[in-house]
Parts: sequence; structure tokens; C-alpha cells
Amino acid sequence: RYVDAAAYYEIAIRLQGTIISQNKRGDAEDPSCMEALVGLYTNLGRALYQQNLFEKSMNFFMKADRILIAEASKKEVYIDSNWNQVGKVWTQMGKVCFSRGEYEDARDYYSDALEMEKKAASNDNDRNILMLRHNIAMTYFKEGRYDQGLEIMKGILEKERLAVGKKSLYLAKIYLDMCTVYSKLGNRHEMLRLLKFSSQILEERQVPENHPLVLQKRALQVKAENMENEMKYMSPLASAIHTRA
Repeated sequence: RYVDAAAYYEIAIRLQGTIISQNKRGDAEDPSCMEALVGLYTNLGRALYQQNLFEKSMNFFMKADRILIAEASKKEVYIDSNWNQVGKVWTQMGKVCFSRGEYEDARDYYSDALEMEKKAASNDNDRNILMLRHNIAMTYFKEGRYDQGLEIMKGILEKERLAVGKKSLYLAKIYLDMCTVYSKLGNRHEMLRLLKFSSQILEERQVPENHPLVLQKRALQVKAENMENEMKYMSPLASAIHTRA
């Protein structure tokens, strides 16, 4: 699927390039052509990203970014006039960096994209803003900076509750990602609490058994059970050691 999509976008880019060249020769440059090229570069980058071709995908995201900056410069306007497209491109560039383990760079791109989104969002509970903050939190988790990541996630959690209530599927995702962190911290009590909340949402929404969130929940339930078994094993062992001492 993604291979076919990438091939389609490559052909479309060549055709768009031909149109742009013809327009330039006729002194009839059309800004909409450049906008279309940005969209094609971005979509091709996404298709390549889905194939784990991170270097190639980044190259096309960078091409889209350069066009956006150049077009903004030509029109003598600030880059935030194209906030929508710029934010999307920077978000994708952040995802590439995240997948390559370049968490600080990913965070920088996500943070810049967040500033673009803030300029257009009607309120701070906007889903795009929350998801960018979520992405930033995940970079902290990957670096082992759990406190910083959890602080951001707790803020997202409250805003999502206020925005859509307690039945949001995205809310289940937040619970499960926080649960993953608590599993690394060995906090089984908090894991079970978050698993309960996420399970309620997934059951009420009748999410299919093969859904990624359901699979994530099951994996965390297994970890919680393993932690309980380890505690049961270690408790009598510790008592025996204490008795001998």
C-alpha cells in the first residue's frame, strides 16, 4: 500500500515540477502550484516513513519546509502565516527524529510545531495541541526523564477530560502511556489504577481485540501480573533471610 502510494506521489511530483517550470518560463508563476508541491512532498515523506525509510522521508519533509520558508520570504510575510502547513511538516520531521532515537531533536520540532498550532487554535484543549504535547512527553520518557514527561501527561489528561469527558479513546491512550511509565518505575498500584480506567473506556467503546490500544493494555496487564508474582516470590524469601540473620 505505502509502496504504491510513494510511487504515485513521485510521479505527481515530476508532473508538478514540469508545470512549475512552464509557468516560470511564461512569467505566470502560480503560488497554488508550490502549495500543491508542498503537499506532495509531505505525503511522499509520510509514505516513506511508514516503510521505515526515515532518511528518505526526512529529505522530502525538508524540501517541503524549504519551499514554505521561501514562499513566505517572497511574500514578505512571517512564516507563521503558513502555520497550518508548517506545523504539519515540523510534526512529521519530529516523528522521523523520534523513530531514529534523536529525542532532543524530535522535541525541538514538536515544540516548534506546537507554537504554530497555538496561533490558530481557539483554545488550549485543541486536540492537535494536546497530541503535540503528548509527543513531547514521550521524548522525555524515552530519555528516562519520567517526572518531566508525567507532568506534561497529567496536564493533557485533565484537558482531555474537560474537552470530551471520560469516554474518549484518546483518553485511554493517555492512561496506557502513563501506565507504561509506571511499569518502568515499578509502581504496580498506579499501573492497576490506570489499567482499570483504560479498560473501562475500551470496553464501553467496544474496541476490537486486535486494536493497538487493546494489545498495549494486555501487555501491561501481563507486566502487572509478573510484578505481583515477583512480589509473592520475594516476600517469603526476604522473611527467610531475615530469620537466618
